[in-house]
Amino acid sequence: MQAGRTDAASEFVRYAWPIDGQYGPLTIAGVQQLQRLVGVVDDGQVGPITWTALQT
Repeated sequence: MQAGRTDAASEFVRYAWPIDGQYGPLTIAGVQQLQRLVGVVDDGQVGPITWTALQT
């Protein structure tokens, strides 16, 4: 995620759930919600398309 981003996706990722270092059910659900927000397949995996969405 780029520093200084203020769009809905970055706000969602920043505040949606507590960070615990695990890629568990809450993280998967959060990734899926972010994927839906940016219009990519909501599979819960951070592949190239989702990663690009996080960086732009």
